[in-house]
This record gives sequence, structure tokens and C-alpha cells, in this order.
Amino acid sequence: MSSAAVEKRITEIWRDILGAPNVGPDDNFFDLGGNSLLAIRLRQALQEALGTTIPIVDLFRFPTVRSLAQSLKVEVPVVSSQQVLQRKDSNPFRPAMAPASADPYLERASKQHAAHAKLRDRADDASRN
Repeated sequence: MSSAAVEKRITEIWRDILGAPNVGPDDNFFDLGGNSLLAIRLRQALQEALGTTIPIVDLFRFPTVRSLAQSLKVEVPVVSSQQVLQRKDSNPFRPAMAPASADPYLERASKQHAAHAKLRDRADDASRN
């Protein structure tokens, strides 16, 4: 959904919840008569309409249509069709993943896990003897 479409949908929902015929992109929900109880109703309606989870605190942090719409933008990695075609995987719908060795944190965690397993095995062997 484009950001303009998100703003339009949020505006429509605010009009319904607040009973306010004129809601602009920079109008504050609470200045238009919104309160914490209406914010709960607003959150539920927004989540259903936009198919996303919205923390209730975000309605207080982003009290205008524009700021709330901008806060809901989700960064989605863009993959070109050329990148999909170059993949060796036969299933283009499976997300591409970097091998664990490409992630230094995972590599370090894997080494730590292996070292822990060796120590555990040694302790087991010592307790058996």
C-alpha cells in the first residue's frame, strides 16, 4: 500500500472513530476530541484495516495522520528480477539467505557452542571414570 493510500485509510478511520467530517494530515487525534478509550478503538480499527500490529503507545507518539502513516512504513528489501533469475535455487519464492558463516555473530556463537559441547563431553567422560 502506498503511503498516500495509508494516509487516506487512516484519515477515513479517524473520521469514523471521532465523528469528525474534516480530518487533515497534520491534525492531532487528541486535539480533535480523541482520548485513550477512543485510541484503543482506533488501534483495533487500524490493525484490521492495515493488517499490521500497532503498539498503543504509537498512537500517542505519532498523533497525526501523517506521522502515524510514516511510522507504519516497513522497510522491505528490494530484489530485482535479475537477482532472482541469477539465483541457483530452483524455487524463486524461497527467500535468499546468507550462509551462517557470513554472519560473524553466528560464526562466533557456533564456535562457542562447539567449545561448550567439548567441555561437557569431557566432564561426562570424567564422571564415568
